[in-house]
Amino acid sequence: MLCYTMYGIFFGFCFPLLAWAFDFWYHGYSPSWDNLGAIHRNNPMLYMIDTAPLFLGIFAFVAGRHKAATERYSLQLQDMVLNLEHKVDERTEELRHANTQLEESANQAAAFAESKAAFLANMSHEIRTPLNAIIGMATIAQKQLVPPVDTARIGQSIRQILTSSDHLLRLINNILDLSKLDAGELTLAEDAFGLTSMLEEAGLMLLPRCQEKRIHFVVETEGCDGLYVRSDRLRLTQVFINLAGNAIKFTPEGGTIHLMARVLHLLEGQAQVYFAVRDSGIGISEDNIKQLFQRFKQVQNDPVYNVGGTGLGLTISQRIIELLGGKIEASSKVGQGSTFFFTIPLEVAEAMHEETVVAEVGTPDLHGKRILLADDVEVNRLIVEELLADTGVTLEMAEDGKQALHMFEQSAPGYYDLVFMDVQMPHMDGYEATRCIRALSHPDAENVPIIAMTANAMREDALKAETSGMNGHLSKPIDYPAMLALLQRYLGKK
Repeated sequence: MLCYTMYGIFFGFCFPLLAWAFDFWYHGYSPSWDNLGAIHRNNPMLYMIDTAPLFLGIFAFVAGRHKAATERYSLQLQDMVLNLEHKVDERTEELRHANTQLEESANQAAAFAESKAAFLANMSHEIRTPLNAIIGMATIAQKQLVPPVDTARIGQSIRQILTSSDHLLRLINNILDLSKLDAGELTLAEDAFGLTSMLEEAGLMLLPRCQEKRIHFVVETEGCDGLYVRSDRLRLTQVFINLAGNAIKFTPEGGTIHLMARVLHLLEGQAQVYFAVRDSGIGISEDNIKQLFQRFKQVQNDPVYNVGGTGLGLTISQRIIELLGGKIEASSKVGQGSTFFFTIPLEVAEAMHEETVVAEVGTPDLHGKRILLADDVEVNRLIVEELLADTGVTLEMAEDGKQALHMFEQSAPGYYDLVFMDVQMPHMDGYEATRCIRALSHPDAENVPIIAMTANAMREDALKAETSGMNGHLSKPIDYPAMLALLQRYLGKK
């Protein structure tokens, strides 16, 4: 546009001025408008020649600028078209990518639904198996009560009922753990403990199962002696029991299982510890290893792997290890055994005195002791009464928290030695009843041991019981040795 502007100035102004100067010089006139008018009147052709460039300059200025503007707009339009085409291409690619992701999501959802359906079918089988044993053995025991009574057969049936009940309880706990993990509600505790003692405790829990199959069980540690750390002892033990439990399933009689821990680094109050569970079992193929940690997946299509189980143990273990800051992995060769291993950071704690794990607790002598039991379910009260019959303790019953509060408030000083408090009860729950008891002016209100006895069995429930003023937590189904240990702790005679 600048170029066409210069054309217009030259032809419209500069060229006529030069022509007029030439006319004045040629005719010998001095420059003035009157003399210029006289020259043009006497020579009309000169007028046409002198004024023509003016119109040509105006035309060049207007038409040229219009042409330049049109070209500019044309270029802008081309840029807009190219930009639009680019955006269309981008949007098309986004839609193609989204469609691909949608197809993948649909395929994954279908595969997940299929796996979940298989999992639920397997879960139904796993639940019904111990229930069948419980119901069947209870029926057999009942039949043996008809004279002549076969006490040996009854005892065998009861042992099988207890074993199956324990299996069913572990299964329910696994389902609850998985639900907590999916909801992001599983919180880790900060316990201080010795690494060696924690591994030895896990070994004691696993040893009976190994002895049943005559499997050699070995605990190996390196750099762990005298090392105390801070982490979730219960969850770590759960991981080892899950991994070693699988190893026991797939290790034949006479095999060996190693539970190992090795301190890799110890620096600035933190220890990097390598853990592993190694067995000499049947091993796992490379294709099946890829399925091990997938949700609702189990190693299938091979009769050697059909030993039962839900596949939850590995999933839960994987998620716990991730929460602890590690990653669980597996290596295996068919026919040569498998190794499951992980490395996690553990905060180093100060050395401390740990209580020795007691394998069995004898029945304490509680004659002269009195317990207030608050539970709204009659069969629960009957179970506690029967379980504690051999201890000689006196039990008094309350059907809800409000009644328990009233009975305690009206009691004489030192009358109740301990309170077993259910949590979910009508009229007043156990938490509220405990807070009300603690707030009484009764001489024993602050010091009487109150133990939660409830089907709310999660760690958060135990913390809630402690917050309400309770001294301990006993989950249902009642663990009889754990109950005796609590009674020995609070009421045992010196």
